[in-house]
Amino acid sequence: MKVVPSVLVVEDDEVLREAYAKNIERAGCLTDQFPSKEAAIEAARSKIYSVALVDIMLTTDDPDDRSGFDVIKTIRDLGEGTRCIAISGYPGYAAPAEAVNLGVNYYIPKAEIYDPPDYVRPIQTELSKCELRRFGEFASLIDYIAAQCDYHIWEGLSLRELGVNASEFHQLLNSAITPLCPLLPAIGGTIAGDVGAGMVQLTGWSKVIGAAVNVVLSRDAGAFESEGGADLTERFKEFYCLIKRRDEARSSFILRAADVKRRKRSRDRGRSTMA
Repeated sequence: MKVVPSVLVVEDDEVLREAYAKNIERAGCLTDQFPSKEAAIEAARSKIYSVALVDIMLTTDDPDDRSGFDVIKTIRDLGEGTRCIAISGYPGYAAPAEAVNLGVNYYIPKAEIYDPPDYVRPIQTELSKCELRRFGEFASLIDYIAAQCDYHIWEGLSLRELGVNASEFHQLLNSAITPLCPLLPAIGGTIAGDVGAGMVQLTGWSKVIGAAVNVVLSRDAGAFESEGGADLTERFKEFYCLIKRRDEARSSFILRAADVKRRKRSRDRGRSTMA
């Protein structure tokens, strides 16, 4: 399944903001568009973006305020691999120098923007360089699992029983998460079944799907299949079989979603559209 990159567009001028978004979407990206620092920061904290295109001078009471840098600093502090492109009509060398200090990947003076390629091309260049982190604060679900239990026990006992090494299991988990996302409850809801013996329960915020996810790992396929919903059971069987083919005689870990709760989103969030 192809992953469409998301671009955060922060520009207080409505005409420019819509023009940026329209041309970025034509290049094959999704966009979220925001006019203010506050809305953009909220978006960055609840979703992972491949690239952020940020106007430095956003409308505030202070004509010299460069609040776009606050957005960029927040993105940098999150440390999720988002590439930052700053655009500005601010004269002089102070703004470019501050952009460099903040680790901006590309700086575009508005005076040099004549056609869409002047900002679309840098975005495409930065997309080829970005390596996004996933699953909230952790680089992957396997790292989250390791943080919730004794890593040596997990690696020495569980992975040995699976017959796969840490790298292979990492890839299996990551490849299974994305196809499962559409099957998770959209708002609230719980999949039937309590966490029992032989099961490991994990809870964390997944920016990939924008939700708090409660995941259960189990070695008891029979117990899982008797508890899961029909659609989820069928999809999880695919993941279960994918692992178990390595050794039919061994019990295998399987994955199921137990609970998903959407964060409350403000109604004035920007639209997310596909080209």
